[in-house]
Amino acid sequence: MYPDKTEKEIAEISERMANWNEKFGKYPTDLNELIGNNPLRQDWKKDAWNREYEFKITENGQGFLIISVGSDGKLKTGDDIKSQ
Repeated sequence: MYPDKTEKEIAEISERMANWNEKFGKYPTDLNELIGNNPLRQDWKKDAWNREYEFKITENGQGFLIISVGSDGKLKTGDDIKSQ
């Protein structure tokens, strides 16, 4: 249940990131900029385990990575959930 919810949320965030990039020609610098004051997106700050998402823009600014550290709470382990 938790991984499915987090995977769905990351997909929704990724779609919003693509729309943002299309509209503004760049990605937002952090998730708070993307979320703004929209009450429907406040849940996007944390994954299903109530941990903040890792968020990075690639060095060239042409891509992004959103990561949930998963159930073990550790980055770079098998249960991490990442954007495509």
